[in-house]
Amino acid sequence: MSPAKGEKLIEVKGLEKHFKHVEVLRGINIDICKGDVVAVIGPSGSGKSTFLRCLNLLEEPTGGQIVFEGVDITSKETKIDQMRQKIGMVFQQFNLFTNMTVLDNVKVGLHNQVKYTTATGILRLPSYFVKERAMNEKAMELLKIFDLDGEAGQPASSLPYGKQRKLEIARALATNPKLLLLDEHTAALDPATAEKVLRLTREIVEGERITCLMITHNMKNALELGSRTFMMDAGRVVLDIGGEERKGLTVDDLLERFRAGAGKNLDNDRILLSND
Repeated sequence: MSPAKGEKLIEVKGLEKHFKHVEVLRGINIDICKGDVVAVIGPSGSGKSTFLRCLNLLEEPTGGQIVFEGVDITSKETKIDQMRQKIGMVFQQFNLFTNMTVLDNVKVGLHNQVKYTTATGILRLPSYFVKERAMNEKAMELLKIFDLDGEAGQPASSLPYGKQRKLEIARALATNPKLLLLDEHTAALDPATAEKVLRLTREIVEGERITCLMITHNMKNALELGSRTFMMDAGRVVLDIGGEERKGLTVDDLLERFRAGAGKNLDNDRILLSND
């Protein structure tokens, strides 16, 4: 089923996730290659968010393997904190440090990458200030991309909803992630703001060739964004379309393929079928 081509970044093998007696993910097998930008869509409760959260072990799989850059991150021997530094994520719900400034929110991810000796940090040796200056410069560059540089010194909580979303994406990109996970990052935005955020997201991930999985509830976006479309249902990836096969498909085509793959219709899913 998979149209994956190129050097593999992630191999998902027999991924399962159970919450007590509920099977949320049911034996997912999928490969994701470097540079893939995947739009993930499916009915509510199909396992989309759980799937993304398993990819960086925010949810621990019940079974199966997730191999990231050749390393089985589900192994007890894997240092998952080190692997997570290569994975950026924007959640459905805001996850900003609202008591910190806009600039410091972006610098949080950068601090995780910089190693100080005890003496350097406590005594504020010259190397400390060199690294701090470099982090400030990089953080400001990111804020400028998202048109937030003018608000760098303001508390994150003071930003309007749309700008807080931009800030979360900027923070996720601060560590130069190999993989970016976006869980409905335009949810609850007004259409105009959502369109701006999507356009900016596309420009960055495609321009920097960042591998990205992006959950959306918009069928049209699922066909227009990125290079592949995953459609999930009942804990399975029932459709994986990319390349030439994806070009020219309409929402009706996607619905028909979903019917063939899942064995049911989506006619009663108002959110998924909306054009908002």
